Amino acid sequence: MGDRSLPRVLKFQKTHIGCIRYYIMEYTTKVEGENCDRKVLLFALSTCGWCKKTKRLLQELKTEYEYVDMDLLHEEEKKEVRKKVKKHNPSMNFPTIVIDEGDVVIIGYDEDRIREELCR
Repeated sequence: MGDRSLPRVLKFQKTHIGCIRYYIMEYTTKVEGENCDRKVLLFALSTCGWCKKTKRLLQELKTEYEYVDMDLLHEEEKKEVRKKVKKHNPSMNFPTIVIDEGDVVIIGYDEDRIREELCR
């Protein structure tokens, strides 16, 4: 397999625009945003149109978030991340948005609900 350009983020604490963030998985990619009062993690597929639409919406809302494109992971990484997704979404539908470590889980592209949760 060729070299993948996915960044590897180890678990650590970082301050950005006055917010403290904990990276919960080393397979995530972080997208900076002005709105960082909620911890948002997106499980997605790189080829999924609804997942791409969700990323665009999060960026439109200027939401800081982390995401992982499951289909771009190596098999061992996929197994580990699958376990985390199944905790919140046993049917493994994408996109899956986990807000505040599972206080809120949005399965599928639901623009109204995403806006409601992130714009309050």
